[in-house]
Amino acid sequence: MHRRWPALAALLLPLIFLPLATLPATGQTPLDYPLPNGHFYTQANGKAGEGGTGFSITDNDGVPFWSEYRRLGGPAVLGYPISRRFLWDGFVCQAMQKVVFQWRPEQDAVLFVNVFDKLSESGKDPWLRTVRSVPEQIKLNEEGKSWEEVVRGRLALLDANPAIKQRYFATVGDPIVTNGLPTSRVEDFGNVFVLRAQRVVFQQWKEDVPWAKQGEVQVANGGDVGKEAGIYPAAALIPEPPGSTGGPPVPPAPATSPTATAAAAAPAATATPRPATSPVASPPPASAGSPYPRQIDKQTRMMPAYLRETPGAQWILVKLHQLTACENSGNGIGYLMTLDANGNPIDGVTIRTDSGPTTFTYRTGEKGPGRVEAYFYRGNWTAWVVKDEKGQDTTSDYAVNMDTVLFAQTEEERQSLYCNGQLRNSANHFSYEVVFRKRG
Repeated sequence: MHRRWPALAALLLPLIFLPLATLPATGQTPLDYPLPNGHFYTQANGKAGEGGTGFSITDNDGVPFWSEYRRLGGPAVLGYPISRRFLWDGFVCQAMQKVVFQWRPEQDAVLFVNVFDKLSESGKDPWLRTVRSVPEQIKLNEEGKSWEEVVRGRLALLDANPAIKQRYFATVGDPIVTNGLPTSRVEDFGNVFVLRAQRVVFQQWKEDVPWAKQGEVQVANGGDVGKEAGIYPAAALIPEPPGSTGGPPVPPAPATSPTATAAAAAPAATATPRPATSPVASPPPASAGSPYPRQIDKQTRMMPAYLRETPGAQWILVKLHQLTACENSGNGIGYLMTLDANGNPIDGVTIRTDSGPTTFTYRTGEKGPGRVEAYFYRGNWTAWVVKDEKGQDTTSDYAVNMDTVLFAQTEEERQSLYCNGQLRNSANHFSYEVVFRKRG
């Protein structure tokens, strides 16, 4: 039984950029039909279903996209599939008209990609404003705030427009899971008020338009906008032959420019803090041979897994150390480092951290050779390498189950909160040192 997010009733909305009208079949050929382990759709093949090409959505290879697609309401809720499966940030993804699926094996769940955050990372904010009347992400001073304080501050952006606020919360389940957090203020674009969130854009129309009445709030298609902006691999957008049951995920497209800095790449849902301290311990040199030596603290708190290996990954997790209260003295920080195949620090590598509610992106070298500091809110964190020093997409092991909150129940656990008699970081946050090494 796979763990799933709640049903997403807020997506039961008219599509803005590409309507979901049921198209008439050509001759006797159906527009969509079942496959042994999924379904094949021709509606979004770019030819109104003609020619029989299209996109399959399946449960192949243990990735339950078809099951989740059906559970969430299929094309009426999510739109038709507009891509094949493809690799993105090391995960298997597939784009629908409204959302982009992402399979997270370490969580045994299908999640939604923060498409509008990804558009910012790709430098598409000017395009969004000019072509789609979408405001830029705003930057708020959120350093040092708890996750709960960040959420309250972001949701307060909805107060400027009661109609948009009502539509944001008009969902069965968690509206943050559905929409992401707001990442802009409500902005007036003349005939429409617009608010941007991580996964969708809300538009309240001030006058009648062909697709909406005055005062109506609609939600833009995140998946379609990502396709139009060109942020998916081009090969993933080529329709499949009739009846195809899919194949291996399309590999990521080569990067055309270096990754943006961490400040630009971090999702606007939270600002990227810049703590001043460094960990006491430094990673010892490791031999260049294979297999690579690993130094991973095995603690029952971090079970069932603290390392998820990716076969043949270009980046190997070689060290995962939970800092003691004396080693870190009050900072809830993740100390991340990347090494080359010879064990030397290497700068400019992009690492992503994810707690489920929020994601950050960092580049090594900002806090010393090969180093960067990541702020871990209370929660359970995963870290992995997404781009190498040349800005190319890459594959990586995952450091998982980095739980930052200690619920001290035994005397031994309570004592671990103190350093030299003073209550330190473990009272609120555990911190971690994470080292990835490039395969030779």
